[in-house]
Amino acid sequence: MSVSTFLTPCGAVDYPTCWSAATVADPLDLRFPQVPKGWSPMPVLKFIKEKKEIEVPEGANLRKEAMKAGVNPHQGLNGFGASLNKVVNCHGLGQCGTCRVNIIKGMENASKMGILEKTRLTWPIPTPITPGGLDPIPAMAYLGHEETMRLSCQVTIQGDMEVETGPELDLFGENFFS
Repeated sequence: MSVSTFLTPCGAVDYPTCWSAATVADPLDLRFPQVPKGWSPMPVLKFIKEKKEIEVPEGANLRKEAMKAGVNPHQGLNGFGASLNKVVNCHGLGQCGTCRVNIIKGMENASKMGILEKTRLTWPIPTPITPGGLDPIPAMAYLGHEETMRLSCQVTIQGDMEVETGPELDLFGENFFS
């Protein structure tokens, strides 16, 4: 048995794009490289209405990744005003509430809801925390979706998710007037 030098994967972070020279006693050991411990594929983000699936880096912002993929997270009121909201919004500061989404699957893979987001979704009037919150629509849309609705600008992706952009606002449903 001879000792040979071969190229092998060099680390969990850059696997499989990073290769380094390794000296091995048996060249057959390199036939089936092992996935390094702790390495996992990038999270998959699936947009239900748009029928789009993308891979995103862990820790990425949901709103930014949606916009990179060509998905408009600012859907307006039941789709009305989506083109206007694409331009007229708070640009990720959590003030306007137009980027609200329903996380259908993978809620455990989203960052925890912060005080800014919770205030914007529960108070229909401006507060010291959300001075730009002149719109009561996000607070009305939140009714009935307390467990799944989030502002995409405030969500950090930690794993696979299925997201519904621009969830319907049911003004006359059982959740609004109850």
